[in-house]
Amino acid sequence: MDLNLLLDHNPRAFFTHVALFVQQLGNQANLNLFLSSLRNEDVTQSLFPNRDDRRNERTLPEYLHNTPAQVPVHSSLITRYSTDQLADLAGNGHVVDASTKVNRACEAVRTVLVQQQPKLLYNPMMLAILTTCVRSTPPQLAEALELIKQLREHERQPQADEHEPLAISSGEALEYVIFLANVDRLFDVALGLYDFELTVMIGQRSHKDPKEYLPFLASLQQLQPPALQRYKIDLHLKRWSSALQHLSELGPEHFTTVLELVQEHHLYQQAIRLYSHNPAQKEHLDTILKVSLNTPRQSSLVTPAHAEEH
Repeated sequence: MDLNLLLDHNPRAFFTHVALFVQQLGNQANLNLFLSSLRNEDVTQSLFPNRDDRRNERTLPEYLHNTPAQVPVHSSLITRYSTDQLADLAGNGHVVDASTKVNRACEAVRTVLVQQQPKLLYNPMMLAILTTCVRSTPPQLAEALELIKQLREHERQPQADEHEPLAISSGEALEYVIFLANVDRLFDVALGLYDFELTVMIGQRSHKDPKEYLPFLASLQQLQPPALQRYKIDLHLKRWSSALQHLSELGPEHFTTVLELVQEHHLYQQAIRLYSHNPAQKEHLDTILKVSLNTPRQSSLVTPAHAEEH
């Protein structure tokens, strides 16, 4: 059976009673299987295009009435959550917007799991929470890796609470996320978190040549101050806005590089905000912005001296 039917058959019922759905699946493996099977389409239309669509006739009380009798229903598990808010994830009426179905389902399931155990590092459904991150569109890989970083940091605390063990080790969590996601993309995301240890751990589990990525990471680690290191990482990852932020922290001696970055990637407004406290540099930025508005994009970059000529 296509597991998408569990949602597409009656989206409003699914989102209204998602806590009950999670409970009835019984274990984390079943929930991960369901989440991994989701795709952004309405299978009631794609698999059964000629069927008599009576979803609007299937009311919520009827849905609950058909709950298997052998599965206990704990009302406290449902009433702890805002069912109105979860039901809103279904969209307008009983038909969910197929283009955002996976994101809405992941968000709803994650909401339930987190509220069951708000202390995430001890949440027995940690793998399912990670699945909701990775299966989102686009994948929330930074959020998943941040959770893994928190697990790693807690493991290193000498006063870790022995009476409440972590739900899973950081190594196990990382192996699971690597299984679900593109490992090369994870490498870049970890690097973008400026976490060299995590980046190396992911690199070791990838097909990357350590003779290439280890010297590259070592060269970045040697850069000081940290803002310069992060600027270089942002450039490598083509995160121009973040690169400009870190470059602006390096002092006025780097202002010429700032101008080059601003003009090449059209970051004028951000730069003006960053240098609003410096009248002279802001004036240069205002000038090159005016020049850029009256100059074809293929023209050469405008230096402060050239800007003054205009």
